[in-house]
Amino acid sequence: MGYQQVGLVEQTKQALRYQVIRPVRIPIPTAQHPTTRIGAVPLNMGIPSHESYDLALSCYIIFHLEHNIATSVSYSGRYC
Repeated sequence: MGYQQVGLVEQTKQALRYQVIRPVRIPIPTAQHPTTRIGAVPLNMGIPSHESYDLALSCYIIFHLEHNIATSVSYSGRYC
């Protein structure tokens, strides 16, 4: 799914809580050569690190437990 666990799992009798991140690389648009007169701004598909922004989107995944069995799951944060 593209997520990576961060830190330790928080465990109580009622829940397991995982903090996860999803690394995302967003390319920086590069302009066309001015003599070509093309108005579109292409995206560089190779995406070297010096031509992109690196983000780590974070959220929590919470498994709700009853008698040590996960009965439901919920998400906290905007990026799950």
